[in-house]
Amino acid sequence: MDTERRDEQMGVEQKEKRWASIEMDPRMRPENTGGIWKKYYYDKLGEFLREKGIPLSPEEYLENLGRKLYTKITEVIQAEIEIEKSCDQ
Repeated sequence: MDTERRDEQMGVEQKEKRWASIEMDPRMRPENTGGIWKKYYYDKLGEFLREKGIPLSPEEYLENLGRKLYTKITEVIQAEIEIEKSCDQ
């Protein structure tokens, strides 16, 4: 019985932490519309890039990341297609 109560309480605490973090996030506030969330995100990404010593703007970084992801996804899909073709034969 005590274990169930503890698990239930932990669940409540975790939910409270999650909601508190959402309330603190300016992108999640209803009054923020338009490009405010985008500016917030790009500012945070810019800080991260400077801290890591990455000499790219947030726009350049995201474009580069998108290209890498596209390439990786394409390679994985092509490999999956080849495996499926070989299984069908």
